Amino acid sequence: MTRLIAAVGTAAIAMLVAAAPASATEVRTDVPGCEAGCEVVFDMQLPDDVRFVGLQTTDHETGLMRGLLAYYVSGQLHHYAEPVELGALGDASCGYDGDAQRCLVTYAVGAHGTNVVALHLTYTGGIQVTDEVGGGTPERVLSDLDGNGRADASIRESTYDPAYAAAPRFWQTFLEYDGRFVRTGCGPATFADEPAPVAPLYGKCEAT
Repeated sequence: MTRLIAAVGTAAIAMLVAAAPASATEVRTDVPGCEAGCEVVFDMQLPDDVRFVGLQTTDHETGLMRGLLAYYVSGQLHHYAEPVELGALGDASCGYDGDAQRCLVTYAVGAHGTNVVALHLTYTGGIQVTDEVGGGTPERVLSDLDGNGRADASIRESTYDPAYAAAPRFWQTFLEYDGRFVRTGCGPATFADEPAPVAPLYGKCEAT
């Protein structure tokens, strides 16, 4: 379930920026929910002295994972959000869209699932979730598949025939368009370790 927590801010950027992994020892305590310390998963420096930070912690009451997003302006926390409950944060990528940012953030959910969340970052509107797509394997890649300067999503799916562990898998591609995901198509199901697509797939998604 999507849960927004506050209201944000952002700045524009004229190129796609992918988040570099943060130091495993870096911890922040200034975001609500991180009072006992949150591990910094990614830390993105954006134009106009803006930072977009992904944080991971464990809820002490339930023992469940929490992935928080924080937005800083001039070193001050401007907004934070928790788009996916019970999800472990992965990577992120942001790109320019007019005077705002469009960002994709990945999460690992459940035993082997994946979620990719599309976000719209604006100074007045905050961290707004505009769409979300998921898959049944942990394999996902953020990359610019259509050459528009913003990341799209490739997610690998299992056919589950006869069962998850013994089934062939196939890639499917989702283009981000105006904050929404559009699935273009799928690749063939195979047992081979196929690399992630470098362009949109347009094959039939017969296995789904």
